[in-house]
Amino acid sequence: MKGIVNIVAVAVMALFAGLWFWIDWRVWHFMPDGDAERFALSVPVITVAGFLGSTISTATAAVLGIKIGGAGWDDDGNKRSISDRVDTAMSASPVLVSGVLVYFFIGFLTLIVWLANPNEAPDLTNSFATGVLGWAVGAFSAVFKADPPPSTGGRSATAVAGVESPSSGAGWPAPTNE
Repeated sequence: MKGIVNIVAVAVMALFAGLWFWIDWRVWHFMPDGDAERFALSVPVITVAGFLGSTISTATAAVLGIKIGGAGWDDDGNKRSISDRVDTAMSASPVLVSGVLVYFFIGFLTLIVWLANPNEAPDLTNSFATGVLGWAVGAFSAVFKADPPPSTGGRSATAVAGVESPSSGAGWPAPTNE
């Protein structure tokens, strides 16, 4: 069954990549004339391209988040670093890796096309390009997310650093009712 699911996933990614590459190609080569100042897409193309773009974005983000979050602890109960978790998630499925890369490259191609042709690009292109940018910023944030310091003994990071707050009670006078 996993083989069939992988075939379907690859087919959906190919449809996504082909359709968006076609849109990007057409926008890049579009020459405005008196009749049309913007490249126009049919309603079915808008619907399918928007659906595939949001579906692939959501699927890659969700699966990566689940795999990275689920791989947070090693067999000895120690917390794994974010880079180890990303490596584990990415090595788990070549289809996931290809989905992430296809979405990234098609998305950034669309971003470049939109930035180079802002007046000719349809609204769908603008929307997809900014969505990809948000997805990439989310990926960037996940990779650089700070892991908590190892073994703080249940103390806060400020307590470990030797800085206590008034709410901790350490080194602060007890409140009075005066």
